[in-house]
Amino acid sequence: MREILFRGKRIFTKDWIEGVAFSHDNNEVTMLSQHPMDGSLLGKEVYPGTVGQFTGLTDKCGTKIFEGDIIQNVTEGKTAVVQWFSEYSAFMLWCKSENQVYWLYDNDFHNIEVIGNIYDNPELLGGADNGS
Repeated sequence: MREILFRGKRIFTKDWIEGVAFSHDNNEVTMLSQHPMDGSLLGKEVYPGTVGQFTGLTDKCGTKIFEGDIIQNVTEGKTAVVQWFSEYSAFMLWCKSENQVYWLYDNDFHNIEVIGNIYDNPELLGGADNGS
């Protein structure tokens, strides 16, 4: 079974948290995750624009790849943003320098490394904004 997981940036601490995202009528988003000590559920408010889904893939170091991550092909030196494209119902890579979109799964993940994300490190794409 594939893992359904989301990540979001907490409002009060600015830390990243993984879990299940719940959207409220007032546009707030709560991320539910398990407490590391006792396994109880914790609900933390996150910035709605930072919520991204886990792609189900990991990079060469075993780091989970989420929507909004900036990845680099270490052999080619190219960077790209992981984005969801509804028209293809797939996570894809947008390479800003080439203004080109690529299939995420067409990569050799032994050469792919997560180097940041569009919220904390937009400068890694030459100042790309996060689209929100």
